Amino acid sequence: MTYYAARLSFFKPPQTGFVTEKSQDPPIVLAEKFLIFGPDHIKMRRISPERRYVKGQIEFYIGNVLTEGSRLIAFKIGKKKLRPRGTHSKKTFREVEEEHYPASTVLWSAESQIIFIEKPTKDQMSVNSIITNLQYYLNGVLLAYGYAVSIAPLTHKSTFWNVVDTYDKIYSVEFRLFAPNLLDFSKTAKDLVKSMKEDYNANETSIRLSNDNGKLLIPKEDNLILNLLEWIAAGAGKWFAKVDKNGKKSSINSDSGSKKIDKDLPEYDVKTAKNFTSDAVDSVSKP
Repeated sequence: MTYYAARLSFFKPPQTGFVTEKSQDPPIVLAEKFLIFGPDHIKMRRISPERRYVKGQIEFYIGNVLTEGSRLIAFKIGKKKLRPRGTHSKKTFREVEEEHYPASTVLWSAESQIIFIEKPTKDQMSVNSIITNLQYYLNGVLLAYGYAVSIAPLTHKSTFWNVVDTYDKIYSVEFRLFAPNLLDFSKTAKDLVKSMKEDYNANETSIRLSNDNGKLLIPKEDNLILNLLEWIAAGAGKWFAKVDKNGKKSSINSDSGSKKIDKDLPEYDVKTAKNFTSDAVDSVSKP
C-alpha cells in the first residue's frame, strides 16, 4: 500500500472580524476535535477568502475514527457512491443500485502536523480531493476561532532540479509560501514570509520569475531558491513551473514530486497506526 505525506500549516487569516469563539487549545487540537466529534456526514462549508463557491468541494464521510484519550490517531474518509446490485427492477427495467462508501485511511501525526493519505483505488476520492476537502472543511470551522490552515504535500527538492535539467526552455517558475508555520524550517524563507505577514497582513507569499522567450536561468547555487525549496519540500508551500514540452507550453508543479511511503498497514488499530505513523514521519523527514 502507498501513503502520501502532507503537512498542515496553521496561521492567522486576514478576516479577524470573523472571530466569534474562544479556545485555549492550539489549532491542531481544535482540528482534531472537529474531525473526531463533528458529524460523520460532513457537508462542505462554502467558505473561502473570496466568499464564493470553491471548485472541488464535495460532501464526504468520516468514520472508523481511532483515538487515544482525546487525541486523533487515524480515520477513514470517503464519499457516497452508487454501484449495481446485480439485479433489475421489474417496474422500471433499470439496474438496481445500492449505496457504498469506498474510503481511504488517513493517519494523523499531531506532533509533526503531518498526515498520511492512503493511495486511493479508482472508486475512491483522489489524494488531491481529500486534501482539498479537508482543508476547506477545517477552514470553515477554524475561522470562528481566528485560525486558518493550508495543507500541502511533502515533496522532494530534487524534483525541481530535475525539471531545470530536463527542459531547455523554462518560461516561468513561481514559489508560493504559506504564512509562518508553528514548526521551524528554513530561517531565510521564514523571515521572508514573516516579513510579508507583518508588513502586508499576507497569509501567502509568491515569488515569480519569468522570461517570455523561455530563457529563464535558475542557478543551483542561489541561496534564496535553495531556502525556498527547503520550505516548500517540508509542506509549507508549492512551486509551479511552465516549460516547453514537445513544442508546447506545459505546467509542472511540486505535487509531481510528492513524498510517499510504500508499506502496508497490517492492522487498523491504535497501537499499529501509531507505530506506523511514527516510522513514516521519520522516513519522510529525511532529506
